[in-house]
Amino acid sequence: MTPSDSKKLEEIKEAWAIKYDFTMQNWPGKPIRDDLQDMDWLLSKVTERDQEIERLREEKRYINGLLEIEQGTVQEQLTRAEKAEAELAQLQKYNEVLKSQRADVYDGGVEDGKREAEAE
Repeated sequence: MTPSDSKKLEEIKEAWAIKYDFTMQNWPGKPIRDDLQDMDWLLSKVTERDQEIERLREEKRYINGLLEIEQGTVQEQLTRAEKAEAELAQLQKYNEVLKSQRADVYDGGVEDGKREAEAE
């Protein structure tokens, strides 16, 4: 409960007390205390509700914090996966280049060997 809510409730309680003081003067025997106790009970229920609302707000902030952490972790993992995929694609291209160079060297070596054999 905010301070302004507490102040408003206290003002209402005081207004009721003034009303019932007037009522008591005009109608003797009216149970003023019962109504004031009802107001106290109502005020305690409002206070309990406000405390519950504040507890739920704290819980919501905690859960939102956990979600932000989890989203950050997931985003971090996605970034690492994207980098790994890019690196893998680059390595595959490099591997293809090496294979073609090796094939060229092998084919060139075979051709050289054939020429040497023919020359002899």
